[in-house]
Amino acid sequence: MFMKNVALVLYLLLMPWMLTAGEGSTLHRTAIPAEEREIIAVIRGAVEDDSWWQAGNVGEVRAVLSRYYAEPLLSHLSEQAWQFIAQPTDWYSRTTVTHTGIYWQSNREAIVQASLLSEDVTSGEKIRGEADFSLHKSEAGWHITRAVFRWDIPGE
Repeated sequence: MFMKNVALVLYLLLMPWMLTAGEGSTLHRTAIPAEEREIIAVIRGAVEDDSWWQAGNVGEVRAVLSRYYAEPLLSHLSEQAWQFIAQPTDWYSRTTVTHTGIYWQSNREAIVQASLLSEDVTSGEKIRGEADFSLHKSEAGWHITRAVFRWDIPGE
């Protein structure tokens, strides 16, 4: 597990979209409790808040998702979510965060890994997954700039 986490951190740090570590950065978990709570609340909200389903237009979707996501990811997800809402669906799943770990944090950037559980509310089938999140802190607070999800295949 340790090597997996080290590999994840190195991979994410080497991505061209990541800012280099500056003053106050760390490669171990030393988040201030208030900061940690804010970061985890953003992750939980992004995964668990399904109020965007009730949106009547793309602007309303954007208003909900803007609590959690920053540009350009916000615009992309808002459009995708609106297209999804506009079509009939048989998707009846609820996803929850079961565990989070802050693997790197500076004053303005953070990398978080979350364990997820998605349950089909009609069949009870459960699928486990993980997600890696990159966050940026602005005057408006912490927001997700990148998210990568991996889901287990049922039956494996």
